[in-house]
Amino acid sequence: MSGLAHRFRKISRKLEIPDELKLYCARHTFGTLPMAETRDPGLVEEVMGHASLITTMGDLHRETAPIKAVVDRLNQLKVNDRFDQQKVH
Repeated sequence: MSGLAHRFRKISRKLEIPDELKLYCARHTFGTLPMAETRDPGLVEEVMGHASLITTMGDLHRETAPIKAVVDRLNQLKVNDRFDQQKVH
């Protein structure tokens, strides 16, 4: 464990922050939020200081909200289509 990680853990325990919260969680969030907004992996890679896009992508949390929105929209279209067909018959 690095010196910084050790200090973080010591302070976290004093503040009763769960051990599951790791120092790198902040780094992952730092990469994930700009990626969600910019959709520019090269820029996120550069800002995070990575030499490889593979490293950057490994640090990002997957955002499922856009996929859920697509599925919800398509499901709503199907419901509306069925409703419209029932009105015709």
